[in-house]
Amino acid sequence: MFMELALGLKWLVLIHLICHAILRCHQLLTSPSVVVDYIKSMDETNRPSLKKTIESYLPKSIKATLYTFALQEGMLSISERGFFPFPLVQIKIWGRKHFVLLTSIFLSLAAFLYYKYEGPKLEATHILAHLFAIGDLLISIICIFSLKHPKKIWRMFITAQISFILANLFHDPNNYHGILLYSVSAIPCLVLGYIALNKLPPITLKKYNGLFHSHHLSYRLFMMAFIGLSGYPITSIFWAEDIIFAEILLTAPSILLMTALSLMLNGFIAGKILVKTYWGFPSETFK
Repeated sequence: MFMELALGLKWLVLIHLICHAILRCHQLLTSPSVVVDYIKSMDETNRPSLKKTIESYLPKSIKATLYTFALQEGMLSISERGFFPFPLVQIKIWGRKHFVLLTSIFLSLAAFLYYKYEGPKLEATHILAHLFAIGDLLISIICIFSLKHPKKIWRMFITAQISFILANLFHDPNNYHGILLYSVSAIPCLVLGYIALNKLPPITLKKYNGLFHSHHLSYRLFMMAFIGLSGYPITSIFWAEDIIFAEILLTAPSILLMTALSLMLNGFIAGKILVKTYWGFPSETFK
């Protein structure tokens, strides 16, 4: 692609990039099925011996410990309770219970600051941009640790997305091209994810619920929302993020850092909901 670009073949580079993205996305989505079909097609007597890896030299107790550690997502909830002092944990719990109230107060203060601020409007919008960027990052971190019903986590996730859009919009209202493209791409995915999670039974993310076996349509809808929000190269959000970051790269590095971290967490949040809600086996299977 660099050689094509050096030769001035811009359209060929674009076609090359799109084809490469489609190929890699197809390989990523079909790799589990390919592996399963390959294992089923092999005869037990002719199965080739697998090459030894570092894992094969570990004792069974260490393997089981690492496997459990991975299934529990690095014991995030336990680490969180052990890392934060007791008063901060209580404040966090109170904040989760009154999340809607706190969001309303925050938005009201932002509107009051913007319309009643006596200084230059440019300075007011700069302050609001940082406030929304901080809110976006904090809400994303809360979503990572939360083990509530997927629909409740998705509501907080929508709030984080709105804060991300407002942070970049207040930073420079004139450079709205990337924000417009991001909004048009993200809003349908957010709505699709909410529809998929809206009618799920009362569950939490403390275990793998395995609802794929009983909620096929919901799984397909949420998978589409996950692909759209994760920034795959075949999606328009991938291009929108590049445009947004190019606009704020030199003018607001602090906002760039916070919004980039929140976008990085977005994929983990959506992936966590997808895996814990739909993958695995329902508990009724083992009764």
